[in-house]
Amino acid sequence: MKLPITIIGLGTGLSFSYYGPAGHGVIDIGLMRMLPEIKILNPADPISAEKFAHIAYKSNTPVYIRLHKAQDLPIYNKKSNFTNGFEEIIKGKKNCIITTGNIIKNIITKQKKLLKSKKISLIDLYQINPINEKKLKEKIKKYSRIITIEENIYNSGIGSIISDLIMDNNLKIKLKRIAIKNEQCLKYGSIEWLHKHYSIDDKNLSKKIIKFIK
Repeated sequence: MKLPITIIGLGTGLSFSYYGPAGHGVIDIGLMRMLPEIKILNPADPISAEKFAHIAYKSNTPVYIRLHKAQDLPIYNKKSNFTNGFEEIIKGKKNCIITTGNIIKNIITKQKKLLKSKKISLIDLYQINPINEKKLKEKIKKYSRIITIEENIYNSGIGSIISDLIMDNNLKIKLKRIAIKNEQCLKYGSIEWLHKHYSIDDKNLSKKIIKFIK
């Protein structure tokens, strides 16, 4: 019916880490993407969260906003307009990481030296549905390798979105998808422990990135 309804997903990803299976929000992207008319916005910091609230308020169609438990590191500034559906946070050369949501904070802070030394671009795909296919295709076609990183299950996340974009446009890009296993998340503990358990912690990410871009 395309009603202007806003749905807020609070504590998505593994942010409610100690709550266990009832608190893990790692399948919502796939569920929401099945609704063709819905816009999915995934803020990475307080500024984008505030902007997306205004976008949702003015929208004439349904919007789903994914909120992490803690989005405390400013990535954007007040002048950011969020019109493209994505933002190249760090500019590199042949290799690129595409991510979404709060995990971008870990990548920026913990993988900073790796990104700089290997000249890896970092893109925040903050609008997951619908993607700005034309502009995103133009942005990524210059890269030879792309890595998607997400705090979401492997199936139906941004890895699938980028894979479809590459295949549908016959782009000659090698893709590596890093995400949570396609299984029910029945574990609980600190978010650091869960990241390590699912091999998306800083150490594992570094190893996987280096191995793929060699």
